[in-house]
Amino acid sequence: MELFLSEGTVKTHVGRILHKLGLRDRIHAVVWAYENGGRRPGVTTRSGTGEGHLSPG
Repeated sequence: MELFLSEGTVKTHVGRILHKLGLRDRIHAVVWAYENGGRRPGVTTRSGTGEGHLSPG
């Protein structure tokens, strides 16, 4: 099964998330994530590309 999301749908959801967090744009979301433990510099993922889920520990 394949899931398709239009660009407009993604933009709408990202905008709503930014609004709920009180952030202006995606750059501020990155800063917020680092400051709140969402990401750590230098942490790789399962794929090794920096995208997707964080690897354990």
